[in-house]
Amino acid sequence: MTMRAAATTPEQDATGGHRLARPSLDDARAAVHSLYGPHTGDIWQNLLFTAGLTGNETSSAAMDRMVAVMQAAEPLVQLCARGLQVRVSAYRSLAAKAQDQRESR
Repeated sequence: MTMRAAATTPEQDATGGHRLARPSLDDARAAVHSLYGPHTGDIWQNLLFTAGLTGNETSSAAMDRMVAVMQAAEPLVQLCARGLQVRVSAYRSLAAKAQDQRESR
């Protein structure tokens, strides 16, 4: 899994010049799809059900729940979860540093 720079507006981009989009449920689904292809639907629905999500959520709390559920799933899904957790952590770290820089100006 690679971290991607997304086209973001200043309001969406909390990471300053890094232009890193916050990982989303869409990213989680894409990660699962990259491993399971046409079998993704049932796996994704099971993950959503277990996490108590609909799949339409956009909050960081929803992403955290999905990552936690994925970490308890089968080994391939756990690998996806690890990659997503790295991305979430990187995003949060960069966003916090960018916020500190904005506040120190």
